[in-house]
Amino acid sequence: MKICISIVAFLLIFNTSLVSQSKSDKIQPTTQEIKPKPNKVIEKAVSPVESDAQPEIVYDEVDELPVYKIGNKAFYSLMRRNFEALQSEGITVDKTMLLQFVVGVDGKVRSMEVFDEKGKKVTDSPTLSQHMPYWGIGRKNKEAVSTRMRIPIASIIED
Repeated sequence: MKICISIVAFLLIFNTSLVSQSKSDKIQPTTQEIKPKPNKVIEKAVSPVESDAQPEIVYDEVDELPVYKIGNKAFYSLMRRNFEALQSEGITVDKTMLLQFVVGVDGKVRSMEVFDEKGKKVTDSPTLSQHMPYWGIGRKNKEAVSTRMRIPIASIIED
C-alpha cells in the first residue's frame, strides 16, 4: 500500500511538473536576439557664409527704388487680374487698396500683403505674388538691398 501511494504521488508530481513545463513553454515564446542596425550619420555641409549669416535687413527708404522691369502699365494690368482672382476666392476687394511687399536683393517678390483703405490687412494670399516676375533691385549707398514697397492701388477693378 505504501508503494502504491508513493507511485501515485510520484506520478502526480511528475505529471504536474510536465504540465507546468508545457504551460511555461506556451507563455514564454522563444526570443531571438535582434541586432540593431547601425545608424547612418548624414551631416549637412555648412559653408562659412551660412553659419555667419545675419538676418536680412529690409529697407523702407532707399536711394534707388526697385522698378517693375516691363513697365507700370503691365504691372497694373497684372494687379487687376490678380485682384479679380482674389474676388473669385471670396476676398472683398475695395476700390482703394494698399499693396505691400518686399523686393529682395535677387529681385524676387515676397511677403506680399494687401491692406484696405483703413489700414486693415485684407489678405496675404500667395495668388498675388505667384506670377509676379522679377523686379529691378533697390539700392542704398550703391549696394543692392531688400526694399519694402507700398503701392496704392485705386479703382483697378471694374464694376
